Amino acid sequence: MRLIRKSRLYFQEGNSDKVYEVDLVDINSTDDNERYLVNFRYGRRGASLREGTKTPSPVSIEKAEKLFDSIVVSKTNKGYRDGGVASPSSSTTASSKPESSASLLDRIRQEKNPDTRARQVWRLPPEKNPEAAALVATLLGQKDDLHEYTLLWTLGRVGSHENIDLVSPYLSHSNTTLANLALEVILALTPEEERKNRYDTLRTHNENITPDSLLNAVAQFNNADSKRATSYPIGTLLKAAYLQSLVDTDIRQALLKVLPSIPITPGAFRGVRYLLKMSEFRLDTAVFTTLNVRLEQSKPHFYRDWGMVYNEHGCLDVEEELASDTARLAHSQKTHRYLVARYSRALKRLGVSKNDRFIELAESTLLQYTAAHAKPARSTPHYRWDDNWRRQLIATLHYDEYAHCSALNTLLRANNTAYSKNRRGIWRFDPDTTFDGRGEAFPECWDKAPDSLLRIACATDCEPVSDFAIRALEDNSDFIDTLSLADVIRLFTKPFTRSQAFASTRLKHLLANQPVTADILVLLFSSGLAAPISLGLELLGQKRDFDEMLTAIAHALCIDPRVELPDHTSIIAWLEAPEQKAKFTFVDKSALLSAVLSVVSEKDFASKEHATQTFDWLLTQCQDALTNARASALPDIAVAEALIQSSSISLALFGCKLLDAMPIAYDQISEASLHTIQTSDDEDIRAFAIALLKKLTHDKLADQLDNLLGSLAQGTPAQQHATLSVFAEAMQTSSYNESNAKTQQAIVEHMVNLLHANKLEDSLQQQLLDFLRAHGNASLREETHNENLWKLATARSEMAHTLTSEHFQQRTPYSRFTNEKWLALLNSPTLTLREHAQKHFGDSPDALIAQMDNIVSVMESEWHDTQDFVFDFCRESLSREQWTPDQIVAICDSVVDPVQRFGRELVQTYFDQDDAEQYLLQLSQHPAANVELFVSQLLPQHASNDETTIVALQPYFVAVLTRVNTGRPAKDNVLRFLISQANTSDAVRAMLSQLLTRLSLTSVQKDKAEYIKLMMSLKQTHGDLTLPVALKAVRHAAHHELEE
Repeated sequence: MRLIRKSRLYFQEGNSDKVYEVDLVDINSTDDNERYLVNFRYGRRGASLREGTKTPSPVSIEKAEKLFDSIVVSKTNKGYRDGGVASPSSSTTASSKPESSASLLDRIRQEKNPDTRARQVWRLPPEKNPEAAALVATLLGQKDDLHEYTLLWTLGRVGSHENIDLVSPYLSHSNTTLANLALEVILALTPEEERKNRYDTLRTHNENITPDSLLNAVAQFNNADSKRATSYPIGTLLKAAYLQSLVDTDIRQALLKVLPSIPITPGAFRGVRYLLKMSEFRLDTAVFTTLNVRLEQSKPHFYRDWGMVYNEHGCLDVEEELASDTARLAHSQKTHRYLVARYSRALKRLGVSKNDRFIELAESTLLQYTAAHAKPARSTPHYRWDDNWRRQLIATLHYDEYAHCSALNTLLRANNTAYSKNRRGIWRFDPDTTFDGRGEAFPECWDKAPDSLLRIACATDCEPVSDFAIRALEDNSDFIDTLSLADVIRLFTKPFTRSQAFASTRLKHLLANQPVTADILVLLFSSGLAAPISLGLELLGQKRDFDEMLTAIAHALCIDPRVELPDHTSIIAWLEAPEQKAKFTFVDKSALLSAVLSVVSEKDFASKEHATQTFDWLLTQCQDALTNARASALPDIAVAEALIQSSSISLALFGCKLLDAMPIAYDQISEASLHTIQTSDDEDIRAFAIALLKKLTHDKLADQLDNLLGSLAQGTPAQQHATLSVFAEAMQTSSYNESNAKTQQAIVEHMVNLLHANKLEDSLQQQLLDFLRAHGNASLREETHNENLWKLATARSEMAHTLTSEHFQQRTPYSRFTNEKWLALLNSPTLTLREHAQKHFGDSPDALIAQMDNIVSVMESEWHDTQDFVFDFCRESLSREQWTPDQIVAICDSVVDPVQRFGRELVQTYFDQDDAEQYLLQLSQHPAANVELFVSQLLPQHASNDETTIVALQPYFVAVLTRVNTGRPAKDNVLRFLISQANTSDAVRAMLSQLLTRLSLTSVQKDKAEYIKLMMSLKQTHGDLTLPVALKAVRHAAHHELEE
C-alpha cells in the first residue's frame, strides 16, 4: 500500500478544535480500475482519530482523485482550514499552523465560559508576553482552584516581575498545590540576579540541603525494602532540592545524578510527580525528559479498578492511602497514562506554537532513548465469535520494538500513516501500509534546526531516532554540503545501516580530496563496526609504508576478533597477508612496540584469546626489540607491571606475557606484581608465577627443580605449559657446566618416567613429546641412556612410542635393545615399533630362534601383523630339527584359534611316530573342541591296541563324550574307537565299563542309546563286567492271558 496524496484540515471555533485527514492510497492491484482507496480520519486535535473509508471497494485513479477533491472542498466549505495537500515525497508533511497569540488573546477575551477560557489560557505560548500577562492577571480569583492553577501556571510563563505582588497572596493559600505553584511562579518571575535572595526569603525549610545529604538520603531509600521505604519518604526532600536547585548548581548536579535511580514507588512518587510538573513549568529540559522517559518505561504501582487494593501491606483503601502523608501506594495505571500523555501534549503545544524550546525539548527527549529500551516486536491476533460459536480472526495488530515509547512515537511517527496510537497510548503499525515520507511531527521545525538533527544523529544509540535524523538531513542538501569530515566519520561509525549509507559516499568524497591520516583510521577502527573497519583497512592497505600508521595499526589490533569482516578475515590475518607483511620490513620495530603498548594501556582486548593472538603477532614482529637485552629501546618494566595491575583479565594476561618475554632478571620484578600474579583468580595468569622462574639464576632454578617437576603431572594445563617453558630455557643453557648438565638430565628422565608410568592426557603427552624432540633427542641418542629409550617404547602414554620409533628411523642401531626387548616390542600397540622389531628379527633370524621358548606369547599377539610375521618366520626359517614336541604341543595348547591351527599344521607337518604318545597325552588335555577333534583323528593310528595309552586317555574320553550339544564329530570318532578297542584287554574293558556307567547316568537321550548298545554288547561277551544293564530272557505270555 502506497500513499499518493494526503490532506489535513482543521476547524477551531468556540470549544471545537477538530482535525479531518484524507488519504488517497494505491493498493498495488493489477487492475487499474480497482486499485485506489480514499480513507479518512477525524476527531479532536491531539486525541485518537476515528477512521473510515469513502471507497468500500477499490476504484480507478480518476474516481479516487475526484472523490478526494470533493471531500476537501466539502470540508473547506464547512469552515475547515486547509493545512495543505502533501505527497509522501514532499520534504515536509502538513502540520497545524500556529494560531497567533493575538488571535488567541481575542478569543480568551470574548470567551464567557470559564472552563473553555481556562483551556485557551493553557494554550498560550510559554514566552514573555505583557499583553497576555495583563489579561491573565484580570482573570485571577474568579473561579475554583483548578481554574486558578491554570492561570497561575500561565502567568508564571508569560508574566514578569511586575506580576509578583499579584501572585504573592497565593503563598498562604489553603490549597498546598496552589501555594507550591505560587512559590515556583514567584521564583520564575524574579530576575535571576535577585532570585537567590527571594528564595532565601520564601523557602519553608530552615537548613540548606547539601549534595551529600541528598545523595545519602536517596541511597538509603533505594536500599530499603519496599515495606520500610515509606517510613522515611524522600518526596518532601526532592521538592525542596528542586526548589533549591534554582539557585544552587551543586544541588542541581546532584539531583540530576540521582534522578535515573529514584524508584517511582511510595515514599518517592509525590516528589517525582512534583518534579515532573514543575520541570514542565520551568521547561527544564534535563529534568523533564529524564523523568518522563523513566516514568514511561516503568509500570504503574497498582491498578485502580476498585476502591481497595491488596499488596504486601495487606488490604488498603485507595482514597485513604493516597491522602496519607505516608502513603503505601504510588500511582495507578490511570495516573501513569495521564502523566505520559501530558508529556506528549507538552511537546505538541510547543510544536504547534513553533516555540524555540520545542527543538531543545524534543532533542533531549529523543536522546534519552537507547537500544536498551527496545522490547521484542509482537503481533496480537484479535478474534470474534460468529453465530455458530466459531472463532473468527478479524484483525492482527502489530507492535514494533518501540511501541511502548510514547514520546518517541509522538515525535517520530505522528504523520506516518503506517502508525496509530491505541487507547492505552501504545503505538501499533500496519505492515501493509507503505509510507515513504518522513512522518515526524512538525517537520518544518526540524527543517530549521539541522544542527540539532546532526547532534541527534551523532549522539543517539537508538536506531529509529538515528533513521529519523538522517532522513530529515537528507532533505537539507545545503546543510549536508557543510558537514565536516569529523561529523561524517561520526555518522559513519554509528551502528545503523541508514546512517552508514548516508555517510559512506560523503566520506569517500571527502577523503579523496585530502590525505588519510592515522587519526582518521583510528576513528574508523575504534568504532568496532564491520563497515568502518573494512574501509579503514582498505585505506590503510593503500599506504605504501606503515611508518606513520603505527598508532592506527595499534588500534586495529584492539578490534574485537568477533567482528565479521568481509571474506571472514581477521585483523591478524590481514596484517599477515604478503602485501601488508612486506610493508613492515622497514618499520621501526621499537616504535611499533611502543605504539601498541601505549594503545593497549588505554583500551582493552575482547578476550584472553584476543590478547594472546595480539601478543604472539607482536612478538613475531618485534622479537629483537622485545627480547634482546642489547636492544636500544627495550620496553620499561613499569609498563608491563602496570598492565598486570589492571582490573582487566585480558590486559593483565598481556602484561604477564610481556614481562615473560623481556630479558630481565627475576629480582627486577616487583613483589607487588608477583603477588598479583600468584593471587589472581585466573589460572592462566597464576601460571606465570611458574613461567617467570625461568628468569632465576641456574643455581636458584635447580633449587626449584623438584617442585617444577612435580607440577608437570599435578598442575593445571596452564601451569604445565608454564613449567615446560621454564624447562625449555634450562635446556638451552650450556651443558658443559656440571650443574646445568645434571638439571637437564633430571628434566629428561622425569619426563620419560612420567610418560612411562602414567596414562597422561593426550595434550600433555604431545607437549612432553614436543619438548623431548626439541631438547632431549641428543640425550636419548646416547647409548648410556638406553633405559630411557626403552621406557619410551613401553610407556603407558602410547604417544611416546612414536618418539622411540623416530630414533630408529634415524638409524639408531637396533643393538640398543636386547633380543628379549625386541621380542616384547613385537607385541607393542604401536605399529611402527612392531615393524622395527620385525625388521630386526628379519635381519637377524637367529635372534628370534634363540627365543623359541617364548615364541607362543608372540604368536598369541593381538596384532595380526605380528602373528603373520611369526607364522611366516616359522614356516620359512625353521626346520624339523629346530622344533621339539613340547614346543609344538605348547602351540597347540594355545587358546587363540589361529595359533591352534598353526600348531595342528606343525603336528601334521612334523609328526613323528616316536612322539605319538606324547602328542596324544598332552594334546588330549586341551579343552578346545577343535583340538579334541584333532586328537580323535589321531586315535586309530597312534593308540590302537595300546592298553597303556588308552587307559591314560580316559579323562580325554570323558571330556569329549560329556559335551552337550556340541563336538559331535569328535564324539563319533571316540565311540568308534572305543567300540573297536573293547576287547583289547581287561584293563581297557574295566575302564570302558566305568566310563559307560557314568555316561549312562548323565548323557542326553540321543547319546544314551549308543552307550546302552555298547554296554549290552560288552555284557553279552563279558558277563562278569559290572554294568548298569541286565540281560533277561523274553517271557512268552499264555494265550488266555493275552486274551484277558
